[in-house]
Amino acid sequence: MQKIILGFVGLLGSGKGTAAVMLKEKYGAEIHVFSDILKDILRRLGLPISRENLQGLSTSLRTQFGQDLLAKAMAQQVGSAAASLIVIDGIR
Repeated sequence: MQKIILGFVGLLGSGKGTAAVMLKEKYGAEIHVFSDILKDILRRLGLPISRENLQGLSTSLRTQFGQDLLAKAMAQQVGSAAASLIVIDGIR
């Protein structure tokens, strides 16, 4: 099955999430959020989910394992998605 993948970038509070929800409601899009990967790691470590922790973790992971680490993880998630319309919110 062919998939349409839309990637949203923008400043905090710029409407990425709102646009993603609209596409989900209107077209059944499946939403994937880049920061969810980081939030999952912070939860597993018992650390607070804060902007500072998200940024620090992202920087540390990319420094240690490569700049494309999160993109590869997201690509794996999207590859196994069932929907034909995918929205990636907050590309890093």
